[in-house]
Amino acid sequence: MYVWFDAPLGYISITKCHTSEWELWWKNPQNVELHQFMGKDNISFHSELEKIGPYLIQSIHATHFLLFGAGKFSKSKGIGIFGDEVKDTNIPVEVWRYYLLSARPEISWEDLQAKLNSELADNLGNFMNRVLTFVAKPPGKGYNSIVPEVLDAVLSEIDIEFGDSLKHYVGKLKDGLKAAMAIANEGNRHFQRTKVWKLYVEDRSRCSFVVKTLVGVLCILACLLQPYMPSFTIKVLKQLNLEDCVLTLHDEDIERAQKPWEIVPAGHKIGKPCPLFRKLSDDDVNELEKEFCGSQTERHENVVLLNKSEVDVTK
Repeated sequence: MYVWFDAPLGYISITKCHTSEWELWWKNPQNVELHQFMGKDNISFHSELEKIGPYLIQSIHATHFLLFGAGKFSKSKGIGIFGDEVKDTNIPVEVWRYYLLSARPEISWEDLQAKLNSELADNLGNFMNRVLTFVAKPPGKGYNSIVPEVLDAVLSEIDIEFGDSLKHYVGKLKDGLKAAMAIANEGNRHFQRTKVWKLYVEDRSRCSFVVKTLVGVLCILACLLQPYMPSFTIKVLKQLNLEDCVLTLHDEDIERAQKPWEIVPAGHKIGKPCPLFRKLSDDDVNELEKEFCGSQTERHENVVLLNKSEVDVTK
């Protein structure tokens, strides 16, 4: 039997195996939203669920076929780079997750390099490192790793705005990632615009407010990026010395995020700051292109030949 005649019903049967209250999920369309994620070639099969009684799908989130270089990914032909090879690139999993979601369907080593170096290292990673490094500086230069107190008098002076980005976060998967990165962009601009290194000397109370606000923004970003880059979030929370995300997608939390200076309490001690991303050099890209060019079969044959060559040399 062709599998797609009955495979979509597997979602229902799996839920039934998990809980005796499965009907609350599958026969309650007024109170349950069903979202499904898949490649575009599976849309027609899954959309058949819409025709089965109350099993109504609100959204199908589909992705295009991945294109690698000049051709389409193909398991049968071995074209592309696959999970068992990704680990050999030494590129962190959070980079792959970010890149594949933000760049697909067309991917290339040069484009991965550009997004890692510019969007992740120079924007997101640099922003987080600059803020935490400043907080960690000793007294007279920074806050000795302690989140500062803030006077109510300066609250009206806030000029960092990312309300629209937060509103766009909940909705579509790719748009949510863009919204989170837009917040990182605004945070970076705010750090540069306020010149906290000068404020620390000229207006300490204002500087404390800016710093406390930006630490809150870092925490917000860690929470917003958790669905996309969970291992990245773990690293950020460790540097913030926080055990878990303090925000969810509930409306009240979205409202809380509009006041980032209230997110992390004064007196909280942060962890040790360190860079979050390592850039890819042109030499790195050249090596990756050489190592992963052609099909999997060709790459395997090259490895076998190399191993034989090494054995011969040893003899």
